[in-house]
Amino acid sequence: MIKEIRRRENLSQAELAKKAHFTKSVIARIETNASHTLPRPDLFKRILQAIGYETIIVARKGNKVIKTALCA
Repeated sequence: MIKEIRRRENLSQAELAKKAHFTKSVIARIETNASHTLPRPDLFKRILQAIGYETIIVARKGNKVIKTALCA
């Protein structure tokens, strides 16, 4: 998802890293899933907020849906 959004925003990995205060290698690892795990929610949130996106976690069981927005 990070890669898709970064491309939609016409940003390089280096540009996104600078905006989010990470190194380019961190962004590259997340985009390629080099660690084979999802990034921690706070890192994911920080990257997306740096380019103006809001991160929302949705928990759903059957027809019951709970949405929690992670806002700064």
